[in-house]
Amino acid sequence: LQPKIVISENVTGIVKGKAKGYVKEIVQAFKDAGYSTQIFNLNAATMGVAQARRRIFFVSRHDDLNLKPIRLSFKEKPITFREVTTWLGPQPATPMSNCYQEMWKECRPGDSFSTVHPTGSYFSARRWSMNKPAPTLVSGSYDKNFHPSQPRQISQDEWSACSSFPTDMQWSGWDARKSKWAIGMSVPPLMMQRIALEIRHQWMNSLEDKVEN
Repeated sequence: LQPKIVISENVTGIVKGKAKGYVKEIVQAFKDAGYSTQIFNLNAATMGVAQARRRIFFVSRHDDLNLKPIRLSFKEKPITFREVTTWLGPQPATPMSNCYQEMWKECRPGDSFSTVHPTGSYFSARRWSMNKPAPTLVSGSYDKNFHPSQPRQISQDEWSACSSFPTDMQWSGWDARKSKWAIGMSVPPLMMQRIALEIRHQWMNSLEDKVEN
């Protein structure tokens, strides 16, 4: 298709250890197709999303575009879970097991249940903090994320809001927390919007500079 700009995304692990080899292959493949690629490590929490979700973005510019390297740096004030709760009405209370309830009571808001488990297990279960953005929401973890002040799971609307999806979005009958291909595997819409708008802004400025010169 040869678009002018291609944006690709992956988890941060792709730039660590042996996985770096894949990064080289990706950059080379884009180069062979006629693109120059930049790599950015971005956090959704600095981009208007109420979630601390850090991801790697590959921004590939077609060589015919003759566009200067893109600059991406976002410093928006983090949106806390407390702010999210003010957007939503009362949420359904999904029951917790007795085991989870006991750990939830002992765990401090913002910490993993591993901090109170005798052997450090249940590290993926977490009691959220009211004063921070949501932690990274991943597929398969819907039953391991718990409200800071209520002994219950985080609701689907809370998941949606913390991922910048509209809470009235229809998910074809899925529970968007549980579906592997819904929220947990997606790029938050506002995160992608910020990237696209910034690239467009720099692209337009580049065209204006060429016209003036």
